[in-house]
Amino acid sequence: MAKKFFLLGIIVMTISSCLTSKNRIEKTIFINATTKPCTNEALQTECLQVKWTKEQQDWEIFYETIEGFSPESGNEYELIIQEEKIENPPADVSNIRYELVKIITTAASEIKIDDHTSQHSLDWKGTYEGVLPCADCEGIQTQITIDVDKNYTRKVTYLKDGNKDTYEEQGLFAWNKQGTKIILKSTSENKYYQVGENYIRALDMNGNIITGALAEKYVLQKITKTNSIEDKKWRLISFMGKKINEASEEFFILFNSQEKRMQTKVGCNRMSGNYVLDIDKKELTIKQIMSTMMACEEAIIQDFKYAEQLEKITHFSIDGQKLVLKIDAEIVAEYELVE
Repeated sequence: MAKKFFLLGIIVMTISSCLTSKNRIEKTIFINATTKPCTNEALQTECLQVKWTKEQQDWEIFYETIEGFSPESGNEYELIIQEEKIENPPADVSNIRYELVKIITTAASEIKIDDHTSQHSLDWKGTYEGVLPCADCEGIQTQITIDVDKNYTRKVTYLKDGNKDTYEEQGLFAWNKQGTKIILKSTSENKYYQVGENYIRALDMNGNIITGALAEKYVLQKITKTNSIEDKKWRLISFMGKKINEASEEFFILFNSQEKRMQTKVGCNRMSGNYVLDIDKKELTIKQIMSTMMACEEAIIQDFKYAEQLEKITHFSIDGQKLVLKIDAEIVAEYELVE
């Protein structure tokens, strides 16, 4: 009887071993010295470039990770990896797992300038803006300007309990060897950013992508003429569904990007307040509105009602010459650009 169980155990182990070896294959692959910008599960990041044989002419973008492999920038590798097919993986997980078996060769590569890198193919100079996550405040409103002479200006405002603590620094930045990231050089701590088409992404202190639930909140959008509402004069054309007479040219709103102050007028009184803008999410909040106290005759719009609605604004939309302010999806005010 014991002999039968022993033989049965050997058979089970043999079957299990065959299944394991069937699902796992060792391969030799080649890793490029540079990475490429890519989108992996809706996350903009950097991917390895691989060749599956020596004879392969073109490099392919490799969207997966190789467990146990940490490449150094500027080195080319020849690897032996183990490819394992996963049975019934979760919906958001790849059905193939890669693991490093052995590094066969490592060679330093003399990186040539690639005309298709962010540095050489994108119009990256300009101003980028957004609100970054903050551990102990509502957010860090961040504005970064970079120019062709490798100068940068970084302005950050910590938003907490209605207060705004702002500081500004200037300095020089440098590109990494691959031409995909910039390093803002500072006396305190260097800052790393990945450069993409009309955006830069804040990276961690080692220059790596920040992952997790807040990953997409580390993106700063480039301010362009088409998506910016700032530093333009907008004339009010409707409020709470009521059309405003075209002759009312003094009914306007303006957002000052340097001071982060909103200025507006809908009668004889002028108003101003602080604002926080997230261009990417089309979010806008206006706070602490102050007004002059002149008595207006035959006011088309009651100043206090207008100010009350502005402080409830949550979103905006912009379509060329038209700006719309909203409370969630409800339209509150519409403006047209004053040339």
